[in-house]
Amino acid sequence: MKKMALLFAFTLILASCGGDDSDDTPVPGGSFEGNVTLSTQAEVDAFGTHGYETINGDLDIAVDLEDRDAILHIARLSSVREITGNLTIFGTSELVDLSGLHQLRTIGGSLTISRNQSLANINSFSRLTHIGEWISIFRNNALINLDSLINITSSPAGITISENDNLTDIDGLGGITASRGSIQVHQNRSLLNLDGLNNIESSYECISITNNASLTKLDGINQLTTIAIANIIITENDALTEISGFNGLPRNIWIQISDNPLLSSISGFQQAKTVGVLYIFRNPSISDISGFNALKHVEGDFAIANTQITNLDSFSGLDFIDKDMIIDNNENLANLCGLRNVLETNGVSGEVNIRYNGYNPTVADIVAGNCQN
Repeated sequence: MKKMALLFAFTLILASCGGDDSDDTPVPGGSFEGNVTLSTQAEVDAFGTHGYETINGDLDIAVDLEDRDAILHIARLSSVREITGNLTIFGTSELVDLSGLHQLRTIGGSLTISRNQSLANINSFSRLTHIGEWISIFRNNALINLDSLINITSSPAGITISENDNLTDIDGLGGITASRGSIQVHQNRSLLNLDGLNNIESSYECISITNNASLTKLDGINQLTTIAIANIIITENDALTEISGFNGLPRNIWIQISDNPLLSSISGFQQAKTVGVLYIFRNPSISDISGFNALKHVEGDFAIANTQITNLDSFSGLDFIDKDMIIDNNENLANLCGLRNVLETNGVSGEVNIRYNGYNPTVADIVAGNCQN
């Protein structure tokens, strides 16, 4: 980091001094060519005096975590309107807001905001409309919301919101309708809802919602109609009680819902006709999985285990399971008649394992109509 800082200082000297008759002095409002790393307040202020509107490269505002040389503010960067590469804000201990970047309109690469322990808001991004690559916001323990990102309408390469202890909502992502990569929301212990994803129509990789301790329900994300080569993983959300969203997805999803101790109801996924796999396990409070009435085809495994469900009626329209069926350790399950259709037509290509439930009929029993106790 010190070497990078020296290189930056040397670049500024070269930019302001010439060895011939040409004028190399930067013109305010012009462009800086190359990557910039600002690691101290003095470097921020020195770079800001040149008034560049465009940085044709990356801008890193990054304090060496070992040196802890504080950056208190970035007000002198107020001329910057465009960064063609990445913007990274990393490791600051005293920076409380991003005042100074209020003119920024475009980031050609990724936006990464990470490990800024005092950063309480990012309100200065209200003019930002385009991020070309990833949005990554993680380990900013004072950050409360992402509201100023609401004007971003581009389709980022992916979104990661992780380990922001005081973040209560992600409503600022509400202008984004598509992600070219995964959407990951992990370990935000104060996050109350995912309403900021309600306008997402397509995602081309995984959607992972994991270990958000205050998240109580997933009742949106109903505009999502396309996921390519992708999974939906909802796991280890300790306060989650209800999943009633994801109602726009017709097919091509791999679903895992697991280890959510208070989850009692899955009434979402109402349009899902074909899924890659369906895993619902280790949700010890769940008694309702009525949301899969449209399901016809599971291209992989079908597993329901460790729940409180009493019947499988929502799967009565299921025609094909291309691999194994596992119904295991559901102590209140006494009615398996919902599986009769898929079993009497030999629709399960793999093994059928029905055990340790309230009632454990054989395949022959279910086909013969002896499917409930």
